[in-house]
Amino acid sequence: MPVDDFDFSGDPPAFTEQASQQPAIKPSLSTREREVLTWAARGKSAWEIAGILGITTRTVNKHTQTAFRKLGAANRTHAVALALQQQLIEP
Repeated sequence: MPVDDFDFSGDPPAFTEQASQQPAIKPSLSTREREVLTWAARGKSAWEIAGILGITTRTVNKHTQTAFRKLGAANRTHAVALALQQQLIEP
């Protein structure tokens, strides 16, 4: 079938039906992961968060990376945005 004959208007029915049938599941973040993302949302660097929480910068980065994975985020900003959107952290 040539591309010119294909109708690109609208969403494919299979995707629309799947999305509406699946319940929204909030990822489970640990207390520390939520704390780290909350401070990141307030503009703090990993070094600053480490000082505030009394942990190492490496540990802050590990909690951040775990939160990325759980949220399906591409980076720290994306993780914060998703956590705020899903009401996992307070602004």
